[in-house]
Amino acid sequence: MVSTRANRKISRGKQYVLIFAALLLPLSSFLLITFNAQGLLHLRHLQQEYQELVQKNKALENDNQQLYQQITRLRTDPAALEHLARQELGLVKKDELIIYFAPVDAAEIKNDKNSRADSMEDNCRSRVQQKISY
Repeated sequence: MVSTRANRKISRGKQYVLIFAALLLPLSSFLLITFNAQGLLHLRHLQQEYQELVQKNKALENDNQQLYQQITRLRTDPAALEHLARQELGLVKKDELIIYFAPVDAAEIKNDKNSRADSMEDNCRSRVQQKISY
């Protein structure tokens, strides 16, 4: 009987080691799978990157479709070609007159508004004074 108790103590010690290993193994596996360079976090990042690329691809497909439609219009519709030539190249017909307006500085506009406001105020004062004098 003595020998069986000794075997039980040894087997209990082994049980603790086995329990500890059984708990440590899944925990370490989880950490390894999650935080490894090829783990779940990396997979999630790749999935987000994939979704962004899919969205960019759809946007590019839409742009290509619009450009294809524009090419078709320019090849078939003379009015569309004329509009593009006028807008992009600044072309005009022979009998058209071009009027250029000189750019105005924002400070000049502000000064002009202030002087107009001052003159209007003076004009109103003189009218009020005229009414008072009558």
